[in-house]
Amino acid sequence: MTRPRINPTTKTAVAVWNDKTHEYEMWDGDVTIAGNLIDADYDFIAVTYPAATTEVFTYKTGGVGGTTIATVTIEYTDATKDFISTITKT
Repeated sequence: MTRPRINPTTKTAVAVWNDKTHEYEMWDGDVTIAGNLIDADYDFIAVTYPAATTEVFTYKTGGVGGTTIATVTIEYTDATKDFISTITKT
């Protein structure tokens, strides 16, 4: 497999591997998850995995030590992460 060429649209772009399509997808400040779920500018995303069926994305402005503007929690039906149960934004 050759190394993919990624051309981000902004400095804050993140390449995310899609296990289903086996391709990298670009997420950046101009792209939002689940259609306008994050409706503010951000320049940092942290992700944690507190359980086998949970992912928590923390969006910040001002870098790693900046202000949290949103937190998105994704719950899956089981550890395969094939199906999303809920998505919550706080």
